[in-house]
This record gives sequence, structure tokens and C-alpha cells, in this order.
Amino acid sequence: MLPELITGASEIRMYQLRLEEELKKNGTRFEAHYKTRGLPGGIDHDAYYFPDFNIYWKTGDYSSENRYWNSFGVGKPRQLKDAFQISPPKVGIKRNIRGGFLKRGSEVFLLHRGPLGGGRKDGSHNICDIVPEQVQLFNDAGEEREGIVIQFLDVEGNFHSGFLPQMARVVKAVASKLGRE
Repeated sequence: MLPELITGASEIRMYQLRLEEELKKNGTRFEAHYKTRGLPGGIDHDAYYFPDFNIYWKTGDYSSENRYWNSFGVGKPRQLKDAFQISPPKVGIKRNIRGGFLKRGSEVFLLHRGPLGGGRKDGSHNICDIVPEQVQLFNDAGEEREGIVIQFLDVEGNFHSGFLPQMARVVKAVASKLGRE
């Protein structure tokens, strides 16, 4: 049985909040500067560092957005340099928003659909080509699709012990490929 895309707003929100809770509990908070094309002056931003894996995660202010923000990168930098984002839509199916949550029974997974966006100067990239060993099939509203699928909650609803090691492998591979270390 393939994991299925979660599309209901309340269930997506519940898993986003649970993801945030687990990552904050397992990481060490630090402050760094974050700057993008849309935010040229940048802002100071909280992020969470996972020293056993040498990666960080941050979430953003998504109150007015149509998606939740989960950015991942390497190390504990003073200036955040995200390798990629996994941004589940707040509701429904929005394939142009590359993230999502999947469910198979009581197991929950974090999904990245593959294409890396952001108007990259170095051309288009697909995360599935960078880490093909993490590619799995999932049920996307009745259609089988491929994406990066990382188990987040186990069958008992606990934070999956393999989440951070798998995420670290993906983050480091993408950062290395794109020069974002």
C-alpha cells in the first residue's frame, strides 16, 4: 500500500505543528541572518541545529502564505544558506508547491515532489536525481507519483528514529550538488 497525500487543512496543520514540535525538541536553537531575493536586506531568524548530523532546520512566518515553510541546510551558519525547502500547502493539492505530508495507516511521511525552484541561476534541478535512493512512489489523489519520501512518525505515532539521519543525507547531497554548503 502506497502512502497517500494528505489534503485536509486541519490534518496538514496538525502534522506541521507536530513536525515543528519534534524538530525544536531534538535541535538546538540558534539565531542567524537570512537573506533572499525577496528579502534583500535580510532578517535575523531562529533556526535549529542538529549537531549529530550537522544540519539545520528553520520554519518561517507563514501566516499570510498558502504554504508552511520548512527549510533545511548544512551546519550552523551565521548566514543561513538553505539547501532546499519542503513546503506543504495549507490545504488541498498544489503540485507547484513541492512539499506535502503522506500517510499510510498510522505512519506519516514528509514529501518533496522533486523539482527545486527559486529561479536558480544554475538551471533547474530535481532532488530525485540527486538522491535517487530516497525516491518512493506515493498516491497523489489516485495517481502514482514519485518523490522524496522520508518517514516522520512511526506506526505508534512517535518521531521516527530514521528521520534525521535520512534528512541529513538528503540535505548534504543537495547542498553539495548545488554548492550550498
